[in-house]
Amino acid sequence: MIGFGSASSSAGADVAVNIITYLGAGCLLVVVVGFAIALYQEWQVVRRFDAEKQRQRFFDSLSNITPRSR
Repeated sequence: MIGFGSASSSAGADVAVNIITYLGAGCLLVVVVGFAIALYQEWQVVRRFDAEKQRQRFFDSLSNITPRSR
């Protein structure tokens, strides 16, 4: 009977370890997904900024055109 009790406590420990492992894996998954979303949003901001900078460079180049004399 003592062996059965220790096996039962060992099974309880296994369940506790599994619960902690699944909670840790779930937290890690949430962090990884959140990081991926933040990285994608940052990429969109940088891409928008680069497009605006390119557009501004184009209009600046148009304003630098000197009129030709005939």
